[in-house]
Amino acid sequence: MKKIKLIASTTMGLESIVADELKDLGYSEIKTDNGKVEFEGTYLDIAKANINLRCADRLYLKMGEFEAKIQDELFEGIKLLKSFRYKHIRSTIWTAKFYFENLISFR
Repeated sequence: MKKIKLIASTTMGLESIVADELKDLGYSEIKTDNGKVEFEGTYLDIAKANINLRCADRLYLKMGEFEAKIQDELFEGIKLLKSFRYKHIRSTIWTAKFYFENLISFR
């Protein structure tokens, strides 16, 4: 099956516990950051992680990554994502680490 990038969000300080839970489930390639843990899996692993991760808050599918300096670049970058065609009207795209130079942030 095709590998996809998944992100498990968690409360700050619990990242190492979520990473340990993922290691116990057999995942490798685990990357921790503030409030999130990234790992690779298949579409079947979404259900497996949702059931077995006790300290994670939510599970996200990483659709892509790009740099945007202004708000227009952010929206154009989102439109260019291959996965954007699967976005439904009621779904949410979570953007992280998008900051203007004057420290205004969008989330």
